[in-house]
Amino acid sequence: MRGERCRSGHRGGATVAARPAKCSGAPPYRKGSGRALFLGDSEYTGRLPGFWRTGDPAKAGLVVCADEAENGAAVQTCSYEDKKSRYLLHQVTFHKVRIPLRIYELRTGKRLDPRSVEAGGSNCPSMLRYEYHMYDLGPGDQFVSTSKSGVRNAFRPVFGR
Repeated sequence: MRGERCRSGHRGGATVAARPAKCSGAPPYRKGSGRALFLGDSEYTGRLPGFWRTGDPAKAGLVVCADEAENGAAVQTCSYEDKKSRYLLHQVTFHKVRIPLRIYELRTGKRLDPRSVEAGGSNCPSMLRYEYHMYDLGPGDQFVSTSKSGVRNAFRPVFGR
């Protein structure tokens, strides 16, 4: 129906990301163009260019629900000396940043791929700082250090750019 307004927020107590309603008044989704309404964890989606994002559901072709980042593909394992003893080495594996996604075309409510993206970046810094309590077991696995361009490249398949 023409002139239909799209409502953000909730439907039946669930958020738009959990179960989006169709919104025929939303702009059509076209690969390579359009904007998305991003919900959920914004640590990485907040680094995307402003012309990819909108806070207004009436201007969004997509709704992208981002979950908390998790370890993606292992990139490299590096050895780090403990500052107390140069003979005590910690092995640290650096992983790409995997961001689980739920992507919906707002006009149809149809779920789209990809189901996740992985952002690469630099790894194995010369010094790695971390905190520990009682026993120093090392820092454990780490994310690579991502840049804005690395995050943007990871999200390109979402927009078909």
